[in-house]
Formats: sequence, C-alpha cells, structure tokens
Amino acid sequence: SVYTPLRVRQPDRPLRALAAGHSVKTFNIDGNNVFEVVEAASQAYELVKQGKGPIFIEATTYRWREHCGVYFDNDIGYRAEEEFLAWKEKCPIAQAEKTLKKEGLLTDESLCQMNKELAAEVQDAVAFAKSSPYLDPSKLPGYVYAK
Repeated sequence: SVYTPLRVRQPDRPLRALAAGHSVKTFNIDGNNVFEVVEAASQAYELVKQGKGPIFIEATTYRWREHCGVYFDNDIGYRAEEEFLAWKEKCPIAQAEKTLKKEGLLTDESLCQMNKELAAEVQDAVAFAKSSPYLDPSKLPGYVYAK
C-alpha cells in the first residue's frame, strides 16, 4: 500500500470518527498551519490535565517525500507533479515564516540567526551522540516498560 494513493486504500471517512465513536473528544485541524497545531495541542493538553482526556487530534497534512527515506518519489507515478507542487505551496514552515514576517515578528536577519543557532545545536547534539559510549546491554531491560 506504500505507493497506492490513500483514496484507493482507505474508505472515505475522517479518522477522527473512529475516536469519536469511542466518546473521545476530537479536533480536526489543518496540519500545515503551525499556529492551529499549537492551539489544538494546547487545548488538548489543558483538557487532559483537567482529567477530560484522552484527546484525538486529526491534523491533515501531506507527505512530500518517499514513504521511508529522504528522497522524492514523484518519478515513479505515485502522485502527479501538480499534486506535489500544490501541497508544497502549503509548506507549514514557509507559511509560518510568511505569517510571522507579515506580523513583524520575524525578519530575514533574525531568521538567519535562528537557523545558524539551530544548525549549531544539531551539530553539537550529533557530536555528543557520536562521542557517547554505548549503553551496557545488561542495563537495557531497565529502560523497557511493560505491563
């Protein structure tokens, strides 16, 4: 099913209906809208803290790259190039960047600085992971939880 379009392999039904059928509160949001995702997650968190959970969030989005990997799979006929390009226009990061710039909360300079800081943080994390010793295999069961 990896390369079968969703409309062919799944019935036309919202996934949230499965959760709602079990009396679970659901949210249906645009998963490409960063601000909507944060708002729904915040609301869900508050409801769960109040003992009103569980909560199900259906965040509609699109997978641009291959099913498992970092490459694109447009060349194998899985999707039309027009479909891919239409969804690429809805990129959550690009849309959030545009909104923040429009509201004066982000500038090209601050974005450049943020990207430099994030790249350094990732580089430091990778270096730390590569230099860290492997865990003693006898200690692995201490990190597994089963009921």
